[in-house]
Amino acid sequence: MELEAGFLQEFLEKRKIRLTERREKILQAGNSGTFLSTLNLKKLSDLGAWDAEDLASYEEDQLQYMERRLTLCQGCPGGRCEGDPWNLGEYPAIEEGKLIWKLCFQWERYALEKNLMTHGVPNRFLNASLENYYPQNVNQRMELEQCSQYCEQPFGSNGLMLIGPVGTGKTHLAIAIARKLMKKQIGYYYVNMPKLLAQIRSAMGSNSGESQDFLKELISVNLLIIDDIGAERITDWVREQFYLLINGRYEAALPTIVTTNESMEELEERIGHRVISRLIEMCRGIVLDGPDYRWTKL
Repeated sequence: MELEAGFLQEFLEKRKIRLTERREKILQAGNSGTFLSTLNLKKLSDLGAWDAEDLASYEEDQLQYMERRLTLCQGCPGGRCEGDPWNLGEYPAIEEGKLIWKLCFQWERYALEKNLMTHGVPNRFLNASLENYYPQNVNQRMELEQCSQYCEQPFGSNGLMLIGPVGTGKTHLAIAIARKLMKKQIGYYYVNMPKLLAQIRSAMGSNSGESQDFLKELISVNLLIIDDIGAERITDWVREQFYLLINGRYEAALPTIVTTNESMEELEERIGHRVISRLIEMCRGIVLDGPDYRWTKL
């Protein structure tokens, strides 16, 4: 213990000497920018006036690290610092003469998009939010308000069924809700029904048990979004897989958001009364009406 205390004392004394020497060099240079330029730390020197006492408290290797981070940040679309274990998603800045690490808005966007992609959201809908859903009529404006209220209420077992013709923004709204709830640390996953069934078929062909594992994950996630139900080719096998998924979430009392272009009568005929009955109990209806907004771009 005495030996360790001796090493610590020696380390602190040497650090104090280096601190004094750096402070003197900064004062001799006249200002922080000139001092940093002598160390070839151009980007740090461009940050602005840095209090001499605060600047002197950083070792040269720490200053070099900050310079590298600023170089990495230049022109970064988000995510370049992902492999760095220190100050992830932040960059050095000077405020009131002191060094601070500020959160990078590019990192925030990158981290959000990465989270969405990891949870199944397609690239086209990474920017979908309630704020950039533009209602085309009174009906859509009212249903947008219903979706907003859903995000504000306490998270529980109730889900939503978004029904309407092609191009009324059902997928946009479903993902926008997930985006909002994600900020409340609520886990979610997005699946497109036809692609989901193709994935289950592929996993079953490998005889690895992956299909059952994937279904269990979907059954247990906090919030599940199932997009485009009724678009898949219907077989007895499809009905059974969908029933297993919906019934599992029904029994677990977990919320599910589904979207469809079909009417309730058409859905019942396609996927069966058992599934529709459970969805009606599990979900509140959001009926969107209006023209296909994609045609308005022509």
